[in-house]
Amino acid sequence: MFGNMNSRRRTSSIVHLCLLILLAGCSDNGLEMVRVGGQVTFEGRELPKYCKVYFHPIEVPAGLPKRPAASRLGEDGRLSVTSWKKGDGLVPGTYEVKIQYYDPKPGADLTSDDGWVGKSHQVENLVIKPGTKRPIEVRYTVPEPKS
Repeated sequence: MFGNMNSRRRTSSIVHLCLLILLAGCSDNGLEMVRVGGQVTFEGRELPKYCKVYFHPIEVPAGLPKRPAASRLGEDGRLSVTSWKKGDGLVPGTYEVKIQYYDPKPGADLTSDDGWVGKSHQVENLVIKPGTKRPIEVRYTVPEPKS
């Protein structure tokens, strides 16, 4: 009689645990993740051929990893942030955001690393609050260089 009751309790506990995990909005890795997508534009110019957006964690809630993330830009300037798995997003926290891109040196051999000039643009920090359920859409604009 007691063995059957323990089995029902165990099954009930497992069902409740599974429901909690589903309701918590967890990713495949068991962490609370928030999808982050968006677009980067460049004033007065086309998108550079090589461009990536980096998200460096400044602060995260206790118990969550300080995991850096990044996204390459598509040909249309769209981004989808990856921490562990493509497009999985970020754990809640505050992130420093930097856009890193490369421009060709005039007249240089573009098949060589020396043919490119690395540039970066810092944008405002991204804050993701714990419990955020909806994906976040960001928009960043890289201004024209000052001459």
